[in-house]
Amino acid sequence: TVAIVVGVSIISQDTRKEVDRHGYSPLIMLLPLLSAVLVASAVVVRKFALNSGLGPYQTGGINMVIGLVVAIPVFVGRRRNHEESIDRTGLKYFVVASLIMAFAFVVYYVALGSIPANVFYPLIHTQSLFAIALSAIFLKQLEVVTYRSGISAAVIVTSVILVVLGS
Repeated sequence: TVAIVVGVSIISQDTRKEVDRHGYSPLIMLLPLLSAVLVASAVVVRKFALNSGLGPYQTGGINMVIGLVVAIPVFVGRRRNHEESIDRTGLKYFVVASLIMAFAFVVYYVALGSIPANVFYPLIHTQSLFAIALSAIFLKQLEVVTYRSGISAAVIVTSVILVVLGS
């Protein structure tokens, strides 16, 4: 647990530098925390759904359809208010990312249906380690990724895995 706190503290220093560099309000950092609470809540509710008899493919499909139903009005409303054109290069990247995410959700629901939620949830969050590594490789021009961030993420993920294996 101490290693997790230390790792988060080190990453937060890099995060503060990034927030300052872009001129964001420090309150913007509450959004990922809110998202984490919402995602954790969704995992628990999804586990109920999987235990009630829905299969992983059904729950994944329902998740995607509901996401689409929510996203379309937001997208249309935003377009009306901002009258911005769609960048075709960005759209291509987003389509590829969405296909990867759809496949990831299938794997996600199969895993969630197969193992206890208290083991699943910490393991799924090894994604931060992969996200930092992939950001360092592909987003060099867009984001600041330091060795300190990578090492901190590795410490956090390793600590979480040890906590899960110990329980």
